[in-house]
Amino acid sequence: MKILRTMVPSVWRILFPLFMASVFLAGCMSWQPEWPATGIDAPSPDVGAMLQSADQLAAVADNRVRLQAAMNAYGRVLDQDPSHTRALTDLANQTILMGTAHTDSRQEKSRHFRSAMRLCEQAMYTNADFRILADQGKTPWEACEVLGEEDMPAMMFWSTAVLYYFKEVLTFPEQVFNLSWVTHTGPFLERMAALDPAWGGGAIQFTQSLYFGILPGALGGDETRSQSYLEEAVAFGTPWMLARWGRAKYFHVRDQDREGFEADLRWVLAQDVSAPGEAFCWRAYFHQDARDALADPDRYFD
Repeated sequence: MKILRTMVPSVWRILFPLFMASVFLAGCMSWQPEWPATGIDAPSPDVGAMLQSADQLAAVADNRVRLQAAMNAYGRVLDQDPSHTRALTDLANQTILMGTAHTDSRQEKSRHFRSAMRLCEQAMYTNADFRILADQGKTPWEACEVLGEEDMPAMMFWSTAVLYYFKEVLTFPEQVFNLSWVTHTGPFLERMAALDPAWGGGAIQFTQSLYFGILPGALGGDETRSQSYLEEAVAFGTPWMLARWGRAKYFHVRDQDREGFEADLRWVLAQDVSAPGEAFCWRAYFHQDARDALADPDRYFD
């Protein structure tokens, strides 16, 4: 990430008043509630066959066309059952990938990442305790303290969508004025770590490493904690790819550690894409992205 510890402390001191202002002033990234008006408590229709078809498409979604086919299939499930939690979160996860891997324009990326956030919010809203707080006017990050283990995908993919939006949609000046959005992921990460720290094979810890690495110290950032969480994420090992891929693409590039970059990406390529772990579409992407990066590593290093 461009803002991942690229600003020297003196620059942070100069810009800190702007960061604090961004907490109170509306920036270019805003949130408005769009909770479902009906259907939450309605009997769920039988979408088993449709869900099975969507799952089969997701199991081979190794390129843009196949990913879109899987997304369309989960969309059809939601047309019949708008509150189907797994369809909501699986589609959110795929929508994030479509935004980062198969979309070029900031406008389209914004659409995908915001859509993923909304899907996750709809999934959270199926939790009765969360729904009470949301209906009282609480934001998702204020209400997430009541979410349970069954809500882990919604919490993780919401946080992931926010960070991708921050990284790939916002310009650097816009990032400065929207650091509060990074802080909004903090309550979700704390809740997930309390519920099941092993969920996702290091995904929580890797996201925490980004969280503490992006924020300046005055807003809770901590390079030591960032590194510690990164090491915890990597320690999960096989078959989980995210932490090693992310360490290469974000941290080794930041630190200009070409040897570590290439070693981690070779490790990713050595993993079985079809093994259990992250969603297949993401594992296929990690593989292809690692292959592409190793074919031309010079573009990442000065």
